Amino acid sequence: TGWYTLSLHDALPIFNLGLLANAAEDALASPACTPEQARDLRRWMAAIVYHAVNPNFVPPRTAGFAWGSANMMAQVQCRSCYLVALLPNHPAAERWRTQLGHVVTLYAEDQINEAGATLECPHYGQMAIMMPAHALAALGNGTGLDLGRAEKRFRAAAQSRLSILLPWDVRGGMRPAGVEGDGYYEADATFAPLAGFFQTRDPQLARQLAWGLSEGGNQLGGHADASFKMVAPGLEPLAPELGSVHLPGFGFVMRNGFPRRDEAYLQVYAGGFSWGHGH
Repeated sequence: TGWYTLSLHDALPIFNLGLLANAAEDALASPACTPEQARDLRRWMAAIVYHAVNPNFVPPRTAGFAWGSANMMAQVQCRSCYLVALLPNHPAAERWRTQLGHVVTLYAEDQINEAGATLECPHYGQMAIMMPAHALAALGNGTGLDLGRAEKRFRAAAQSRLSILLPWDVRGGMRPAGVEGDGYYEADATFAPLAGFFQTRDPQLARQLAWGLSEGGNQLGGHADASFKMVAPGLEPLAPELGSVHLPGFGFVMRNGFPRRDEAYLQVYAGGFSWGHGH
């Protein structure tokens, strides 16, 4: 079993919901969008949300199938938040915000520990940071939704991802993300959405994340998350003070000479996250 058992009917919303939401946002913001087209878009978005939050859409965990990895079904819940944010006047909007805010916060707390380490390896663990950061930033925009619990985990994740960032690599002209477990050579995709989330909540941390974004390959989106929408163009990078650190649930990072390009770096895995794309 696993996500491979999903029917096309079930799988399409998982991967495309974010793409649909971002396209709808762009369309609604366009002066070329007529009032009739805007109403049609919102009707379709509401229909998708009704479907996504229906308890019969996602089988319960006890059913033992159609869940796949730790982030598959969470994609539906997180990206439904984008649509709900575009439906502020819908009669069910407040109920949806409350329900999805609670679910996505629980997901963040389940996937990101208090030290900022993710349940899955650094590559797949990105999803557990990116998706809820996008989702809750959208839900909380001007609504008064309490995001305090999730913010604590996002803050820890931001510090953790900066701490494990590898030294400068001349091959890619960047500081790549960690490649432990089922990972590969890549830029860290968490910095842009986290910088956007903290731009008004913690401007200094946001600037440090902007530094990670610029040093780490300028990854501004991927999968179905338009992270470039989260970062203000004028956000000025600020180098953090990175040194040796112990991250419970992940391990140790030992640094000397940061931020020089020839700094010494040693990482020791001593944690409990699921190696690979752990299910």
